[in-house]
Amino acid sequence: MARIRSIKPEYPKDELLGSLSRDARLLYPLLWILADDEGRFRANMAIVKAECFPYDEDLGIKEMRTIFDELVTAKRVIEYEVKGQRYAFMPNFLKHQRIDHPAPSRIPAPAREDVGVSREDLAKSSERLATIPVGIGSGSDLDGIGSGIDKDRRGGE
Repeated sequence: MARIRSIKPEYPKDELLGSLSRDARLLYPLLWILADDEGRFRANMAIVKAECFPYDEDLGIKEMRTIFDELVTAKRVIEYEVKGQRYAFMPNFLKHQRIDHPAPSRIPAPAREDVGVSREDLAKSSERLATIPVGIGSGSDLDGIGSGIDKDRRGGE
């Protein structure tokens, strides 16, 4: 499910990203939208292409793989496999994204050896997610917005 994400003003000045192709620099923030609240997503190139570049008919799966591999080589994206399914994880995701209403990932976590970061760094990422305050109340973010129409649909609450 796509999510609203933020891009910091210094993003275009990142020298490592600046060394990548324009398509890779565009794909990277589009993957933030695709990722869940822990920075994980399915690394199926057909899905990535369809979600991130739906109108680019000249971009095929092979080209998508080449662009994606630039981010993997730059270690901005870690690709891994669990039970025959390809997934990816962005190790700096929680450092750069503020998650107001975090939802636990439905995607399996990468093994530590797949991530290539220290146990301490993984623990810090997990601790950061655990300290994000969960919204007060329950229900959807749309609760309380609108008029009695929503209440009528919920049985007059």
